[in-house]
Amino acid sequence: MPDRTSVAIALGSNLGDRRAHLEFGFARLRELLANLRTSSIYETEPVDVPTEQPRFLNAAALGETMMTPREVLDALLSIERERGRERPYAGAARTLDLDLVLMGE
Repeated sequence: MPDRTSVAIALGSNLGDRRAHLEFGFARLRELLANLRTSSIYETEPVDVPTEQPRFLNAAALGETMMTPREVLDALLSIERERGRERPYAGAARTLDLDLVLMGE
């Protein structure tokens, strides 16, 4: 049986019920990844966005998977869409942002 690969995901939200969006992301990641561990949630100022935006809630999650990087990315994009994520322009405010920041080594 192949080994599992470690995965790190950054979560963020600055539209609507930000905490509920992150909790939804955590719940869906628990279904997707084994041995999921999550960070605390932190409020941060928007950085490098093209317009004035609300503050973010951010967190991180670590888990393990046997999926390929493409499969993980596709799953993250699907979770974002489930939560109403729209991409009208680069850096737009978002209900839920899931970034694959590390996979394996």
